[in-house]
Amino acid sequence: MSLTRQLVGLLAHAPTLLPTGAGVLVAASGGADSTALVRLLAELQPAFGWRLDLAHAQFGLRGDDSDGDERFVCELAERLGLPVHVARFDLSARTGGIEADARALRYCWFARLADERGLNRVATGHHADDQAETVLFRLLRGNGIGSLSAMQPDRPLREDRPDVRLVRPLLTVSKAELTAYLAHIGQPYRTDRTNLDPEIATRNWLRCTILPAARSQFARVDEHLTALGREAAALTELAERWLADETARRRDRLPTDLPALADVPAWRIADLSAHSPTVRAALLRHLAGSLSADDTRKLDDLTVQRRVSSVALGDGRTGVVWANRLALIDPATLTALAPTDPIPLATGESVTIAGQTIRLDDDAPDGLRLRRVATSDTISPRPGARARPVSAWLKQRQMPEVFRLVWPVVALDSAVVWLPGLGWAGAPSYLHVSSAHFPNPNPVAR
Repeated sequence: MSLTRQLVGLLAHAPTLLPTGAGVLVAASGGADSTALVRLLAELQPAFGWRLDLAHAQFGLRGDDSDGDERFVCELAERLGLPVHVARFDLSARTGGIEADARALRYCWFARLADERGLNRVATGHHADDQAETVLFRLLRGNGIGSLSAMQPDRPLREDRPDVRLVRPLLTVSKAELTAYLAHIGQPYRTDRTNLDPEIATRNWLRCTILPAARSQFARVDEHLTALGREAAALTELAERWLADETARRRDRLPTDLPALADVPAWRIADLSAHSPTVRAALLRHLAGSLSADDTRKLDDLTVQRRVSSVALGDGRTGVVWANRLALIDPATLTALAPTDPIPLATGESVTIAGQTIRLDDDAPDGLRLRRVATSDTISPRPGARARPVSAWLKQRQMPEVFRLVWPVVALDSAVVWLPGLGWAGAPSYLHVSSAHFPNPNPVAR
C-alpha cells in the first residue's frame, strides 16, 4: 500500500486528527520526516480542503547548514504554493539543555502562530522510529511507568487551548517508509549531521548505537517498544482514574472549624498506610498535585513512619499530620491565620482574621488584642475556673507545631479570652464572631 493511501486510511479511522477543512500549521525543519509530511499533506490537500501553512524555526546552531535548511523550506513552500513562516531564536541565554530549550521556544511560537493565523492543528513529522526511541529513552531514564507512555497522535497543544491540537499523523510509519516515499517522488531533503553523532546527545547515542544493535538481535524491537508505550499509556490512564476516585472518596478535613482551613483537603493516615509503598507513593503524588521523589519520601515518613509531625516540602508547602490526618498547607494559608504583629481591638469596630470577623461590645475590657498564640498564654474553660496553659490545650488536641506557632487568639495580656476553631465554647458574651462557613456562637443583634 502506498504511503498516501495509508495516511488516507488512518484519517478515515481517526477523522478528528486532521478533519476536512482544518487549518493546519506544519512544522517543517527540512529533514526527511517533516518534508515527507509536507508533501503528503500537500498531495491530499485538494481532497480534504485543508488550509496549510509551513513553520520553520531557525536556531542558527549549525551556521551555514542552518541557513541552508531555511532556504530549502522556503523554496519548498514556494514550489507548493503554501504560506511559510520563519522565526529565528537565540539560545545563548538558555537555562537548560539545548534540545529542551529549543523545543520549548519552538512550540510556544507554534501556539502563537496558530492563534494569529486562525489554525486549529499543528502537525509534526514524528514517526514510528521516534516512538520507539522515546519509549527506550524514558525506560532507561527510569521515571516510572507513567513516563513510558508513548507519544500521542493527538493532544492539546496547550492546556488552556484544547481546541488547538498537536497532531502526529505519521506515528505508525517507519523512517525507512518515509525516505522510500521521498525517493519515489524524487523529493530531496536536508540532513542534520549533528543527529548522527552519538557523542553529542544521549538521544543520538540511542538512535545511532543502541537501537541498531538491538534491531540486529530483535527484529521487532521497535514494534515491541511502541506496544510497551501504548500499554503504559493505557495503564497510566486507568491508574489516574483510580487515584482520582480514591483520593476523592477518602478526602476528609482537618479537625477544626476555623474557616481559613475549612477548604484544606486532608486524608486519613489509616487509608494511606493500608496500601503498599508503591501505591501509597502514587496516592501521595496524586493528592499533592505534583511531588518530587524526595518530597514523596518525606511525606511517606510523615504518614507511615510517623517520625515527625510536619515536613517542609521543596515547593514551599508544609506537610502536616493532625489527629491522624494528612494535609498539605501552603505558606499563604499559614500567614493568614493570625497577624504577625498584635492588633489592638476597639469596641464597635470589626476585625477579620482567618475567615472570621470579630466585634466587641461596649462592655468589653480595654487592652484586648488579636495576635498569635504565645507560650505563656493561659485560658480558663469557664469563668472562675483555674486557668491552664494554652499550649497544653493545643497539644491535647494533637495540633502540629506548625499551627501552634501561628494560631489566632484574642487575649488580655497573657489571658486568652477567645481560642477559635477547636470547639472551645468559653468565648465571653462581649465578643461576637461571624464567618462565611460556620454559625456565630454569640450572634450580633441586627
